[in-house]
Amino acid sequence: MGKENITKNIAGFFEQALEIEQKSADIYAKLSKLFSHVPEVSAFWNEFAKEEKQHRDTLKEIYDSLTNEQLFSFLNEDIMQKVNEIQNILNKDLISPIKNLNDAYELAHELEYFEVEAVFKFLANKVITSEERKNFILLEINDHQQKLTVFSNKFGDATSRRRVTIRSK
Repeated sequence: MGKENITKNIAGFFEQALEIEQKSADIYAKLSKLFSHVPEVSAFWNEFAKEEKQHRDTLKEIYDSLTNEQLFSFLNEDIMQKVNEIQNILNKDLISPIKNLNDAYELAHELEYFEVEAVFKFLANKVITSEERKNFILLEINDHQQKLTVFSNKFGDATSRRRVTIRSK
């Protein structure tokens, strides 16, 4: 998993998507620890980590529901390129550069954007046939994006967020 030469089919896509969700959960858990001195902020990142694990579980359920024909159908090269881009981002050290809450917020925005564009929109539009499940995926997308908007309202603009620094290492 996570390799550039992974099979370019739905099964390979899911392998990488599951890995992306786990890595995202790990990043949010680390952000929670970096801001443990600000309980409300720490709780926010911890909740995001839990939700990423739920996304992973949802993806696994979708994967398990697909037929072999679906799993081994080939993907558009553009989709795999997007997934590979996310993997390349997630394979970097994303935590060391975080010095304040704004850095964390910007990282979350970037991760969520790539995740939505490369994984969830593709699933909702091309893979999932159940209208109920498709609606669930779209609700998940909107929920995370809405939470980041609420976060911004709650913890202030970029200048205010820069004042909230990480705990000493």
